[in-house]
Amino acid sequence: MSRRSEEVLRALYAKRPQVIKPGLDRIRAAMPFLNEGELATPCVLIGGTNGKGTTAAYLAQMLAATGERVGVFTSPHLELFCERIQVLSLENEPALTDDDLVATHDRLRARIPEPIYEAMSFFEVTTLLGLLAFHERKTTINLLEVGLGGRFDSTNVVEPVLSIITSIGLDHQEFLGDTTALIAFEKAGIMRPGKPLILGGPEAYDAASEKVLVDEAERLGTPILRVGHNRVRVPLPPAWKKLPLFLEDNLKKAAIAFQLLADDPGIDPEKVARLRPLPAMRARFEHIEAKGIECLLDVCHNPAGAEAFAKALAPTIAARGGAKLVGMMTMFADKDCDAVLDRLRAVLGPIHLFPLDSERSWTSERLAARHRDLPWHDTLLAAFTAARGDLQALPPGPLVACGSVHGMGQVLAFLEG
Repeated sequence: MSRRSEEVLRALYAKRPQVIKPGLDRIRAAMPFLNEGELATPCVLIGGTNGKGTTAAYLAQMLAATGERVGVFTSPHLELFCERIQVLSLENEPALTDDDLVATHDRLRARIPEPIYEAMSFFEVTTLLGLLAFHERKTTINLLEVGLGGRFDSTNVVEPVLSIITSIGLDHQEFLGDTTALIAFEKAGIMRPGKPLILGGPEAYDAASEKVLVDEAERLGTPILRVGHNRVRVPLPPAWKKLPLFLEDNLKKAAIAFQLLADDPGIDPEKVARLRPLPAMRARFEHIEAKGIECLLDVCHNPAGAEAFAKALAPTIAARGGAKLVGMMTMFADKDCDAVLDRLRAVLGPIHLFPLDSERSWTSERLAARHRDLPWHDTLLAAFTAARGDLQALPPGPLVACGSVHGMGQVLAFLEG
């Protein structure tokens, strides 16, 4: 990445507010400076608490395998900013780089009056950046992962051909509300009258959140399709048939969407296998061999995600006679770290904790007393060294690394560096 790109991205990151201000007025003020053609590509909005990134990635691979040029907008990134904005097609052109996107950003900024640009948030700018980058690369369909909530998220300025709400759980309560019903109401804002809404299986929502989603869909006249009610008729690649339940549910949501979007919903698994993997599929129950050991990475960073991850590990624990897996974990302090640990301690032990390289990192002092017995390490290297030592005293199994997306980016860079 060039020095100029580093400077531009540093300034863009500085736009991330400490207090999120809801509303679409700022981005709507900027949209007239994009022309109609730049906003005309069909879009899919993908919202929910967990599972948005993998649902988008699965759907992108299906569509790309049939010849579509698919724009994929996801967040956050693991290691590089450019992971957020990618184009996938059978041409398998090189992935967009940070330098590519900074050049597009410069063209975008030159068109938007300075007072309007300065008022916009990081996510508002990156949403428009993604739309412009996709237009310049002639995408035929764009998949936009909703960042926070839905009703006031910047991605909600597009008019989707269909929407997906992957799951509802407790996360970002300070912005979305402290109950699943309130959170569901915010996420229901991506529905559109007459445009299909795809929902997951019964484990993705509790009764309160499901009622909100169904009631709002009925009010708008939004048809609902859902996993378990609508048959998936797409022949899927063999590698996709051995997934943990939470990823299988995301895959099925994507398959239902694909059946609606594709003229002929057939898919050639060999073509899927030729596509380059998207960053949004990394560290999602991902097994890798690194530094001489087997590792399992997952970005479970809220209680619902930790619960799903723990359930996915349960068969492995049972096969080990109840012996837990050795874990490493790191989190942002604004997450419900204690509730996440409550769920993961049923399947991981010991869990070696370490800080993120961010001012938003958790600290050992902020943990509840019930978790102060867990080993805390000042660095990722120290945590990994201790965890690898523990592996020798337990039945064979992977070293599990989990937590915030940014943290799993650090772990991947460390393991693969």
